[in-house]
Amino acid sequence: MINFAKQDVHDLLKPQEWTFPVPIVYGPGRLSEIGKKCADMGIKNPLIVTDNGSSDLPFIGQLKDYLVDSGMQSKIFAGISPNPIEDDISAGKRAYHAIHQERANEQNPGIMFLAGHGSDMQGSKAIALENMADHRNIPFLRFDYFGHGSSDGRFLDGNLSRWLEDCTAMLDALTKGPQILVGSSLGGWLMVLTALQRKSRIAGMIGIAAAPDFTETLIWDALTPTQQEQMKTKGQIALPNPYADEDVIYPYHLIEDGQRHLLLKNEIDLDIPVILHQGMQDGEVPWQTAIQLAEKLTSKDVQIILDKHAGHRYSEAAQIDTLIASVMAMHQKISSGLASYR
Repeated sequence: MINFAKQDVHDLLKPQEWTFPVPIVYGPGRLSEIGKKCADMGIKNPLIVTDNGSSDLPFIGQLKDYLVDSGMQSKIFAGISPNPIEDDISAGKRAYHAIHQERANEQNPGIMFLAGHGSDMQGSKAIALENMADHRNIPFLRFDYFGHGSSDGRFLDGNLSRWLEDCTAMLDALTKGPQILVGSSLGGWLMVLTALQRKSRIAGMIGIAAAPDFTETLIWDALTPTQQEQMKTKGQIALPNPYADEDVIYPYHLIEDGQRHLLLKNEIDLDIPVILHQGMQDGEVPWQTAIQLAEKLTSKDVQIILDKHAGHRYSEAAQIDTLIASVMAMHQKISSGLASYR
C-alpha cells in the first residue's frame, strides 16, 4: 500500500503541462481548454482516440461539446485496446469519413465503401454513394487503406493482409450493426475477405469490377517466365499504366501475400445477397471474373449486372446511377427483413 500525505495529494491535482514527447495537459477542469489547445496547434478537425469501453462515457461527450463550442467538428476512433499494440496505432492513423453511424440498427444497415488499388476515398463512386446515404440518413463509411490517399505508409509496402486488417479495423471501430460492403476492383476482393472474417456483421455485398485473385490471375500469370524471374530477383516489376504515362510498379511481396488470400479456387461460404456490377469493356478485369465469383459463392441470391459499354472505372453518370439503385434496393431488402445474414 502506498500512503500519500495530504500535501502529496494536493500536488498530484495541480494543473500540469508537458511538451515532451508530445504536448500533455493534466489537471482538474483542463478538458474545457481543448478547443484553444487545438487552435493553438493548428488542428481544425480533431480525432478523439479511445477504446470501446470509454467511447460512451460522459467525459467523451463533454470533450465533443467543448470542441463544438470552439467551432470544431470531431470524430471518435474507438478501436484502441486497453493495452494498445502497433496494429491499433496504425489503424488509428487511417484517413476516413463516417456519417450517421449513431443511426445504425437492424432496420437501417450501414454502407461501407472499399476503394480500388491505388485509388482513395475521394473517388466519384464513394462521394456519390455518401451523398445518397447522407440524404437518407443511412450510416456510411469510406476510408483510405495503408499507403493510399491521406493515410500513412508507403504504397509499395502495402499488401492484401495489411489492407484486410484496415478493413476489419475500420469495420470494428467505426461502424455498428449490419453493414453492406461496396467494393471496387481490389475493394471487391477485400469485400469478400472481410465478409468471411466478419460474417455476423455483413448483411450484403455489392461489387464493382470486383477483382478477386488479381495478383495471381491478372499480374503473375500474365508475366512470361523471364519476367517472373526478374520480378523475384529485383523484388518488383514495372508494367504499363492504362491511366497515366508512368508505369505501375508491383512489388513481388504483393504477389506472395496475395497467394494467401486466393478465393476462386474453392467454394466461398457466404449466404448473403450479392450484386456484381461489371463493364464488358473493362480492359483490366475480364467480365468473366464476375461469373466466376458468382459461381463460387454459396449464396442463392447473387445478381450480375453487365454493362456492355462500361470500362473498369465504372464511373459514368449512368453507371453510378445504376450502382446507387442497386445499393438502395439492397438496403431496402435488408432493412425490411427480406434478406437474412449471419
